[in-house]
Amino acid sequence: MSIINKLFSKDCTTTMKGIAILLIIANHIGDGGFGERIFVPLGGIGVAMFLLLSGFGLTESYKRHGLDNFWEKRLIKILIPYAIWIGIYSIYNVLIKGSTFSLDDYRYWFVEYIILWYISFWFAFKCAPKTKWFVFCFVVTLIFVFMPNLQAQQVLSFPAGVLISLHKEKLDNSNNRSIFLTGIGCLTVGILAFVAKQYVVIDLMGSADEAFTTVNIEDNDYLRKFIQIFTKLPTAISILILGTASNVSSNKLMHKIGIISYELYLVHVPFFSYIEGNVFNMVFFLIGISLGAIVLHHLANMANLIISNRT
Repeated sequence: MSIINKLFSKDCTTTMKGIAILLIIANHIGDGGFGERIFVPLGGIGVAMFLLLSGFGLTESYKRHGLDNFWEKRLIKILIPYAIWIGIYSIYNVLIKGSTFSLDDYRYWFVEYIILWYISFWFAFKCAPKTKWFVFCFVVTLIFVFMPNLQAQQVLSFPAGVLISLHKEKLDNSNNRSIFLTGIGCLTVGILAFVAKQYVVIDLMGSADEAFTTVNIEDNDYLRKFIQIFTKLPTAISILILGTASNVSSNKLMHKIGIISYELYLVHVPFFSYIEGNVFNMVFFLIGISLGAIVLHHLANMANLIISNRT
C-alpha cells in the first residue's frame, strides 16, 4: 500500500488526530503548566494537522455523498460534545469556583474557526462549485487580514486538505520514495520558517534572549503571520507523511486517543493552568482529562443516538 493510501485511510487519520491532540496538550502543559515556551510550536502544528485532516475528510465525504445532510452531520459532531462540555464546565464554574456564568471563552476559538470553514466549504461547493477556489481565496484573505494570529497562522491548513482530496487519485500514483522526500522537504521548510521567525523577532525586538523567551506574534503583523503559516502547515504535513511511513500511524494507543481527540481538546483547555509547575499535578491532570474525555465521548454518542432516533 502506498503512503498516501495508508495515510488517508480512516484508521490512520484517527491515529494522526491522536498525535495532533498530544502535540496541543504538550504545548499547553509546557507553556501554561510550567511556563516554558519550548513546546509552543507544537500546538499550532497539531491544530494544522486537525484542520488539514478535516478539510480532506469533508471533501472525501462530498465526493461520495454530495452535501446531503451536511449540516446535520457536521454540526452535531462538533456542537453536541461542545454543548455538553460547556454545560458541565459552566456548572463547575458557578458552583465550585463561584464564577459568573459565561459562554464567551476565547480558548475555544477552534470550535468557531472550524465551523467558519464548514460554512465556507458548503458555500463554495453548493453555490459556486466552478469558482470554489475563488471563494476559498476570499476567505483566506479575510482571515489573514482581519483575524488574530491564532486563526491567521492556520489559514491554509483546511484548504490544503481540500486540495489534497481533490487530487488524491494523482497522488495515489506517486511512488513512496517521492512522497517520503516530500515529507522531508516539508519538514525542512517548517524548520527554516521557524528559524526565520526567530530572526524576525530578534531583529524587531533587538534582544536575542528576550526574543527566545517571549516570542509573541502581534495580531497586526502580517509578516509574522506569514512566517507562522510556513512554520506550522509544512511541519504538520511532514509529520503526517513521515509518521505514516514509519508505521507510527499503526500505534493502537494513539488510535484510541484519536477517537476521543476532540473531547480531549474540550476537556483539557480549562485545567492545564492548574499544573503550576508541579509534576504530580501534571499526572493528575493527564488522568483527569483522559477520564473526562472518555465520559464526554460516551455522553455525546448517547445524545447523537437520541437525536438520530427522533429525526
